[in-house]
Amino acid sequence: MMQAPATASGPSDDIVRRLAKEILLAGGSLIPEDFAERIARALEGTGAHNIVELAFPRSVNVSLRTELADLRYVRCSKCGKVYDLETNPHLTLSLKCQSCRSSLVPAPIWAITSQNLPIRPQITPQDNIKIVFSVEDYSRNAHYHLQRIPPGEPPTNIRIRDRARPVATLAFDYRRHKYTDPNVRMALRERIFVYMLSLMPSESVSKPVSITAFSYNEESAFPVKLSVGGLGGVEEVLFCRDLEVLQATVGYYAGNPRAGTRSRVFIEEAVPSPYSGASVTRLFVRYIRTQGLVVRVDENALNNALENLGMRRGNTRNDNKYRWRALHTLSHAFLVSLPQVVGLEGTDFGEALSVANNEIAVYDNAPGGLGGIEGVVQSYDSQELFLDPNYEMRIREAADCALECIKACKACLYTDSCYMLNWNLDRRILIEMGWSAV
Repeated sequence: MMQAPATASGPSDDIVRRLAKEILLAGGSLIPEDFAERIARALEGTGAHNIVELAFPRSVNVSLRTELADLRYVRCSKCGKVYDLETNPHLTLSLKCQSCRSSLVPAPIWAITSQNLPIRPQITPQDNIKIVFSVEDYSRNAHYHLQRIPPGEPPTNIRIRDRARPVATLAFDYRRHKYTDPNVRMALRERIFVYMLSLMPSESVSKPVSITAFSYNEESAFPVKLSVGGLGGVEEVLFCRDLEVLQATVGYYAGNPRAGTRSRVFIEEAVPSPYSGASVTRLFVRYIRTQGLVVRVDENALNNALENLGMRRGNTRNDNKYRWRALHTLSHAFLVSLPQVVGLEGTDFGEALSVANNEIAVYDNAPGGLGGIEGVVQSYDSQELFLDPNYEMRIREAADCALECIKACKACLYTDSCYMLNWNLDRRILIEMGWSAV
């Protein structure tokens, strides 16, 4: 069952159905398959025990405590003493340690676990218990113990395997260390407490994942001609002045800020209903009408490219996964060079996939448009539109990488405009379709 605002300015039924389809097809590629199927069925109205609410946020509330991090604490930069700002609000005025009068710095509590998923801290910081251990502390401690341990033994119970990545490569070894503090001993015995690390607040603790659907009126769209030879596998390019876009944040990948997306944990926002026992999922959405390019891809050319790369094996589920990857890669070829060509920022553009229809869209990421998409469409007379030759050349060059990466990287296909975390891009698909400029 789907709940959505019944207003004339809200999303149409067609684009909600398209969103459901794209969420379903993203299952197994971008988000967990069972979660994708549950949400998609609810949006389609076939999920009897699931409810999806499309929420249009108007305000944002900030909390100091969540399951991902605890931002209540500060620590002294000199003596390491930890304070709780909720119980010591006067410290927010001076930001000075009560013991040594040194500066207080943010010390959000982050639990380092083997699953990269934070646990709720179970130890209350007290004046003489230092539960926050910074990288600076590690360096001093390692140097102090360097001459007091047998050769080959770690300098402390905490090691950094790669100093270039100090947070992501922390290793903890409690076997050679005897704790005298009863709280720490109890926590280790109960396996509640691994170790706490002082990190500056960062939005990279969680990475939101969005899936975007689009819809357009074909009769009001304008065909855009490509240069001689065109782009392999591209059937048609349309310029739409009234592209309907519905973007939904389906979840978050949470973990260590330095950890890659694949090592993070997917978190959905689903709560049990107090009335029916159904699962209620709230999807925060953004709905706009804007200008965009819709690219229709030839299905046979796409299938041939995937088959040549060994990505078609006759299994519908796997084939859909690779088609999703192919269309995501194609959309990035059109998306990645837009900011440079028209002189706007990467966040001024967005992308959307329609895997079921073999279509992609790139669009101005603002209601009504910013003129960015219009800037790559040229008209030499009142009858025909042409894609900017410089832009078309950049699209073709997306298949080539200056670093000669295996699949994709920041030098070729990665972009900050992607709300799908640059997931599963593969420029080999473009090469198989004849897009290489080399």
